[in-house]
Amino acid sequence: MKEQIEIHKDYITGKVEIKKFKIGEIAIKIERDSVCFGDDTTAPHYIQVFLNKDDLLSHLFKEILDNGFLSKITNAVWDICYNNKVLGQIYFDKNLKGTYKLFVEDESISSYNNAIIYCKNAKIKTTKCY
Repeated sequence: MKEQIEIHKDYITGKVEIKKFKIGEIAIKIERDSVCFGDDTTAPHYIQVFLNKDDLLSHLFKEILDNGFLSKITNAVWDICYNNKVLGQIYFDKNLKGTYKLFVEDESISSYNNAIIYCKNAKIKTTKCY
């Protein structure tokens, strides 16, 4: 399978990243809120994930949950947003076990190629999305 290459430059640090992914995969950038003062010092918080274009939205939620990107805070609720719409939420219980709930149809993520998914801490702040 052919590969595609993307080059990203962080204009704050000057760090350059070269990402390779297979044709048929899509890139989705995931950003999240800072959750404490110490967390602010390393902002902005983002990762980029590469998923198969045929994967469902639930697969993206599972990826966000499983990769440790979100701060695990007791009884935390994270709104997962795209284009000013809450797609669903990720919850962490008192034992820091995570689960998710979709508020939209579990559709193909192909329409989210090069999208920015924003994770907003709804437990502390409002559910308004950016």
